[in-house]
Amino acid sequence: MAKKAKNQKTRIVLRIVLIILILIIGILGGIAATLVSSALKTVPSLEDIKFNPKLATSVYDRNGQLIKRLFTENRIWVSLSEIPVDLQHAIVAVEDHEFYKHHGVNPKAILRSFILNIKVRNLRAYGGSTITQQLAKNAFLTQEKRLTRKVKEAVWAIQIDRAYTKEEILETYLNEIWFGHGAYGVEAASQLYFGKQAKDLELEEAALIAGVTNNPSIYSPRVNMDSAKKRRDFVLKRMWEEGYIEEAEYLTAKERPIVLKEKVTNSQTVASYFTDHVLQYLLSKYDVDTVYGGGLHVYTTLDLDMQRVAEETLYKNLPNGEVDKNGLQQPQGALITIDPKTGEILAMVGGRGQDKLNRAMQAYRQPGSAFKPFIYATALSQGYTPSSIFIDEPVEYRLPSGELWSVNNYHRDFKGPMTLRRALELSINVVAVKLLDKVGIENVYNTITNLGIKSLVKTGGKNDFGLSPLALGALTRGVSLVQMVSAYSVFANQGIYTEPYFVTQITDSRGKIIEENHPKAKVVMDEKVAYLLTDMLQGVVTDGTAKQANIGRPQAGKTGTTDNYFDAWYVGYTPELVTAIWVGEDFPKEMIYGGVKYGSWDCARIWGQYMKKVVEGTEPTDFIRPDGLVDLDVCTDSGLLAQSYCPVESARREIFIKGTEPKTICTIHEPQKPIRDRNMIPLTSEWEEEKSNDTGSNFIGSLFDMIGTKNETKQETTIPKTQEGHSQVIPEPEEKVPEEKIKDKKEQEMPVSEETVPKEEPDYIVTVEICTESNKVATFACPQSKVIKVKYLKGAEPTEECDIHGGWQ
Repeated sequence: MAKKAKNQKTRIVLRIVLIILILIIGILGGIAATLVSSALKTVPSLEDIKFNPKLATSVYDRNGQLIKRLFTENRIWVSLSEIPVDLQHAIVAVEDHEFYKHHGVNPKAILRSFILNIKVRNLRAYGGSTITQQLAKNAFLTQEKRLTRKVKEAVWAIQIDRAYTKEEILETYLNEIWFGHGAYGVEAASQLYFGKQAKDLELEEAALIAGVTNNPSIYSPRVNMDSAKKRRDFVLKRMWEEGYIEEAEYLTAKERPIVLKEKVTNSQTVASYFTDHVLQYLLSKYDVDTVYGGGLHVYTTLDLDMQRVAEETLYKNLPNGEVDKNGLQQPQGALITIDPKTGEILAMVGGRGQDKLNRAMQAYRQPGSAFKPFIYATALSQGYTPSSIFIDEPVEYRLPSGELWSVNNYHRDFKGPMTLRRALELSINVVAVKLLDKVGIENVYNTITNLGIKSLVKTGGKNDFGLSPLALGALTRGVSLVQMVSAYSVFANQGIYTEPYFVTQITDSRGKIIEENHPKAKVVMDEKVAYLLTDMLQGVVTDGTAKQANIGRPQAGKTGTTDNYFDAWYVGYTPELVTAIWVGEDFPKEMIYGGVKYGSWDCARIWGQYMKKVVEGTEPTDFIRPDGLVDLDVCTDSGLLAQSYCPVESARREIFIKGTEPKTICTIHEPQKPIRDRNMIPLTSEWEEEKSNDTGSNFIGSLFDMIGTKNETKQETTIPKTQEGHSQVIPEPEEKVPEEKIKDKKEQEMPVSEETVPKEEPDYIVTVEICTESNKVATFACPQSKVIKVKYLKGAEPTEECDIHGGWQ
């Protein structure tokens, strides 16, 4: 009985246990059913499963070179055919070796991971996710480690496997997964770690990238090189074990070192101001998601090689002043280069540092004398010519306020009568103001606005509708660098204004064109005026304030420095390129560094260095000369046609718009007056003492014997000495012409032709301008009152330039 009772009791316990197990299984089954049911509700139909990964927007230069990517996830989509087979095999071998056998979920892998998790007493330690499950998690689900998410992941994976082929799933996975350091997908990872496209990866490189995916924070070679190498070698071993590579390949590959692409720092980023400008443009036209995740391809006008030269040249020439309150090194500088024919921006430097102010596009500063060409352009269009004479002299104007304004030149001296050409070359303020007064403020204002400068203030208590603002560039608001470079491009482009632009084409991720831009041009100036002004501005480079910009080919330009040295400019151009450079402090103040003033001559020097490199290897071309121009010999003292009695140094070949050329012959130089250099140092008593020096006298006599001068009536001549001991050659006065010969000559005189141009000096005599204060070669900066012209025997002339007077305007 006892035994029977015991068996009955055992059966009762077993029944209870069985009931409990059934209840547990039922509960678990119910939970599972609930989870599956819930998961199924969130899974779309096969037709609705669409992958829309965030793709980086790529910005390219004019030659297709990548400049920058814009993204929240740095992802570049590539097709499976562009992904090397070694990389495909590496991923499959290490992540899901039965990928091609299962249907989205691998039960054996799940069971295996479950047992491992039990062993380590952590149900989340090991995962049994297939490639398809990982894709489902990354593309459609959150990263949380919950049972509900795992169930959803499995259900999604089954659906994905039904909707797509294995090749499509693998391609999407390889473009979706994260590889660390902001890189998503194998293409971004390949460029991040090795600086090459995925299709060019070697076996050992493919294995390293495949190994990173498991945990980039541990296996990234930029984080831990030892861990990365061990993981790479493990991947290579799995590839060998799965039969994807031979043992010899495995052994060779694992011995190869890991050679990474050099890490790029912010300070090495090229064209940062340009790409920021492109970004602002994109955000103004497209939504944020499209810009940062739409995979746009943005093709720009930038020449990346030119950009690198621009940044290098500008940065190395900027002095190191103080660091301002925003932590930025001062002074700042900006540069912009455009193609005058198309308006394409080829190079843009908005400053130095990592701030957001683009000084090439957004900053408005005082242009100083760089504004003067606009006055001269207006004058030429009204019939003034390069040989029109204006007097540089003290002058006053009464301002609208009633105040008297005394116009001063940069060096506070006055040079007397001069041609407009010479006044522009030397940047004479007085002549610019007088010319503006003659041609009319309204007309010059209209010229400036027609050239694309829209920042002028015409009305109000303080405005730009006056002599000082327009003539000297002392504006209310200022002008931007891009406006100035665009305005000057009209001179280089035969009077045609072309609107500057920087984006040529935008396509979507599939290559469909969604935006395309082309040059927008209009005629704003007579081509003859543009050419004539260009010819005058060439003299600024060869004989004026911008000599340091000379690169030995046809070019023109204008300097600009404000009186207080707050701003320095140079805008110059060749037939193919227009470049503007500005230097100044963000919070304007006088630019003096190391005791030396910084001005437009420095900008001209930077321009010359930059452009010389940019045009290297290209053939020089000349500015296109239009029809309707005539060339005549004029006297620069009178502005009239030169005649045989005009001094050689006063005669020059000048260009005129047909109909504006002078019709009368110079009346300043009379035949009865001996012709001599009016700026020649007269013989002084000190020099008279040198007459006893027979060597000098005999030498001059011999010289005139050589050139065929009769010695019978030769006057006594001496050779004065400069401080350096160079000999000055003073020609004899011409003999006086009888009155009857003068009369006969006047009756026979005809309009000047090439035959009546004064003869040139013998080739063994040279004329040099000397500064009387330094007794050295004068520069344009020397006061005119201190400059004389002296003739020397060729080879004996001085070469050292004056070191007393300095500074350009």
